Amino acid sequence: MDFKYLIEKFTSRKFIAMLTSIITSILIYLGAEDNLIVQVVSLISSLAAVLAYIFIEGSIDKEAVIYPPILIETHEQDTENTEVE
Repeated sequence: MDFKYLIEKFTSRKFIAMLTSIITSILIYLGAEDNLIVQVVSLISSLAAVLAYIFIEGSIDKEAVIYPPILIETHEQDTENTEVE
């Protein structure tokens, strides 16, 4: 499997929601307090958002290095030396 493919899957909203749901269910089963569950869910959500941002920006930067932008030069007409009749 491609590393990029795995990153896309692990940073998808569906995967993050599933992971949060599983961990929340385990915490509820083990009798954790509500405050702890909220903290864990917040931690998972914020870490997932940061990781997704880092990997997406990294892939954009990698593509920019592989395919650099093409600069188009424009030639402006020299208007000082032209005479108007």
